Amino acid sequence: MEFFQSIIRFFNYAGATQEEYESIFPEICEHNRKRLLVFSGVTIFFLIAMVVITYLNPGLGFGYYIYLIPLIIILAIFLTVRFLTPNRPLLLRIIIYVFISLLFLMAIYIGAIANKTQTAGTFLAFLLAIPMLFILRPWKNACVIIFFDALFILTVMQVKSPDVIPIDVINALVFGGIGIIVSTFMQMITVENFVIKDKMTFLAERDQLTKLRNRTSYEHRLPAYPECCKKSLACIYADANGLHELNETGGHLAGDRMLQFIAESFKNLFGEAHTYRIGGDEFVAFAVDVDEAVLKEKLTGFTTKVEDAHYYVSVGYDIQRVGEIQMTELIKAAEEEMYREKNRFYQRTGNNRRRCR
Repeated sequence: MEFFQSIIRFFNYAGATQEEYESIFPEICEHNRKRLLVFSGVTIFFLIAMVVITYLNPGLGFGYYIYLIPLIIILAIFLTVRFLTPNRPLLLRIIIYVFISLLFLMAIYIGAIANKTQTAGTFLAFLLAIPMLFILRPWKNACVIIFFDALFILTVMQVKSPDVIPIDVINALVFGGIGIIVSTFMQMITVENFVIKDKMTFLAERDQLTKLRNRTSYEHRLPAYPECCKKSLACIYADANGLHELNETGGHLAGDRMLQFIAESFKNLFGEAHTYRIGGDEFVAFAVDVDEAVLKEKLTGFTTKVEDAHYYVSVGYDIQRVGEIQMTELIKAAEEEMYREKNRFYQRTGNNRRRCR
């Protein structure tokens, strides 16, 4: 059973687990998009040159329209991908398959139909190169190679001279198998590198105790927030009360449990992508385009949930409208409100062991 699961994982996720593949999928899409831009651009220049050459030299045996039609299609592909938004992975995959299919069809035409008495070196070169252009699931990549390899063999058997057919068929089978093996191996290496990079990024940007994004991630992502909202941006600043006292009376394990509980509750309110632990007992979150009444209701539920677990937290927030967002002032205002709340908490409880800054 485990063997078959390994085989399925190999052909479906290039050796990675499903969770690992899904976590790096956005990076794979962006990687493929950039490669498609480059390769389609290079192909456009090549096809323009071939259109000019075949138009000026009709005796070459190739009609210029053979290159003109693919040129128009690939130019449309280039423009589409150039302005394609990152959140359209299905459309990107369709365009990639169209591009691959067009290259293979050109190779079949040049290698079989246009050269009926010579062996097809062009198709064999394409058979090795095209499968390594993009990162596809190995089984899909193998299916593409097998389909066009079979189409090439059928075409050769229909149009080529009898003395060339055996050589082309054998070459197509051999190079098709090599193409599947080599491209699958290269994709495994690429996927493995993406997985390693993803894990290293996760470790570098995560707080190991709470699993929230850490201060490094916070400072790196901070400048982008004003561009993420359409109406307003809210900063929520939270600080755990009594961590020092809990560490002294219950031990550091008890303090860690409190921080983990507060962090998880905070993350559930504002999402993993916008919640940070920036200090020992300090947390910051951002809420995009949130109504202030809804925000107040969330924060009330948050503090109530924390108190029901016999922990305490002071929270402050501030909201700024689009066009007026100044991140430094926004965070400072939320922090100052949090400290006012913390002062009120310690005055109410009569605990002076911890001084508020």
